Amino acid sequence: MARMTVEDAHTFYGEHKGKPFFEKLIKFVTSDLVVGLELVADDCVTKWRNFIGPTNSLVAKQDAPNSIRGRFGTD
Repeated sequence: MARMTVEDAHTFYGEHKGKPFFEKLIKFVTSDLVVGLELVADDCVTKWRNFIGPTNSLVAKQDAPNSIRGRFGTD
């Protein structure tokens, strides 16, 4: 666990800079501790995304109800 700095958050989420949610995202991820994970498997990013479900939790509840966002997600 670690606390992400604003500078680190800007680097990590840089692809989202300029999007409407960017500053709120930065504020959220720097507000408390974060847990980093190392994913090790063939096609691990796709597997992880399937496990957590669609970004929109309402879509996740409909299309992937057993995913993390389908079970616990809120917007």
